Amino acid sequence: MEMAAARRRNPRLVRVSLIALVAAVASLAFAPRAGAVTVGANLNQTPAFAAGCGALLIPPPSCAFFDAATAQTPPGNWRVTSARVRTGSTSGPMRITMIQALRSKSGAGGVICCTASAQGPVFTPPPNSTTRVNLNLPAVNTTEVVDNEQIEVIDYLGISLMNQAGSIAFAPAQFGSTFFDRAFSVGETRLGGGLPSLAPMIDAELQPCSALGSGASTTATACAPRRFAVSQRVRLSGNGTSARITVAVPGAGRVVVRGAGSAARLVRRSASNVREAGRSRVRAKLNARGRRTLNRRGRVKLKIRVSFKPNSGNGSSKNIRVRFRR
Repeated sequence: MEMAAARRRNPRLVRVSLIALVAAVASLAFAPRAGAVTVGANLNQTPAFAAGCGALLIPPPSCAFFDAATAQTPPGNWRVTSARVRTGSTSGPMRITMIQALRSKSGAGGVICCTASAQGPVFTPPPNSTTRVNLNLPAVNTTEVVDNEQIEVIDYLGISLMNQAGSIAFAPAQFGSTFFDRAFSVGETRLGGGLPSLAPMIDAELQPCSALGSGASTTATACAPRRFAVSQRVRLSGNGTSARITVAVPGAGRVVVRGAGSAARLVRRSASNVREAGRSRVRAKLNARGRRTLNRRGRVKLKIRVSFKPNSGNGSSKNIRVRFRR
C-alpha cells in the first residue's frame, strides 16, 4: 500500500515533512518505579522563555504543542500514568494530548501527521510552577502491516492550551517542535507548523502494558488495542493445512477468516466471537480442495482475509499472505 491509499481512506489525514519526526529517538530516563520510563523535556533546566497561544503572530483561540525529539513513546505498548507541566506567568485551562504520526518503513510517501490519539482531563495549573496530573492514557510505538506495507505508528506527548490565558515554559532544543493553531479533539487530524529550537517543558511517566497484569478495568482500557490488527507471523499445524493467526481487537465483536480472491476456493470460512479487547487467536484452514492442492504441490501461498465486526460500529478487514506447506 502506498501512503496515499491511507489518505484516500481518511481524507482528513495530512501529509507533512517534519524534521522533528525523523530526528533521533528520544533519550529516555528511567523513572523510580521498575519498568517505567519518562519521556519529554528536562523540567529542571532553565527555560528559554514562556508563552501561550497569545504569543503567536495571529493569536488563535486555542493551540497545541509537541516535540518529537524528546517526547516519543518508546517501542511497545504503554500506559501513560502521569504527566508534569511547567507553566509560565499566566494560568489557564490545558490538557495532555497524545499526538500520533504514521510513516511507511519503505520510505514511500513521507509522514502522515498529526492525529490526537488520546487526551487527559482539562486542568488549570497555577502560574510559575510545575504541576503533576494523574492520567490513564494509551501510548504506542509499533509497526502495523496494511496491505502488505509496514507502517510505523508512533505516539508523542503533547499539550493543548484551551484558550489564550494559559502559558507554558519552553526549553532550548536542538530540533524545533511543532505547534498547532487550535487544540485537538480525539481523532482529529491537523497540520502543524514549526517552532524553531524550542521544546515545551512537559514530561510524562509511562508504564509498559506487559508489566501491568490484569489490574483494574481502567488499566485494561488504557492498554487495550485501539484498532484492529493482524500479526503477519503464523504457526502451522495439522500437517501444514491449518494456520494459527494472532489478532488484536479493540473490543467485543466477531472475527471472520476466509480466503481472498482465488484463495476463496481453497480456504474454509470460519468465524469466532471475542468478548473483550485484547489479543485473540483464529485459524485459517484449507478445505478439501485446498488440501489436495497442498498434497500435489507441497506448498501453497494464499491470501487470507481476516475481518472484524465490533458489536457496535464499523468493521474492518486485513489481508495477510500465508504459506501452507507439508
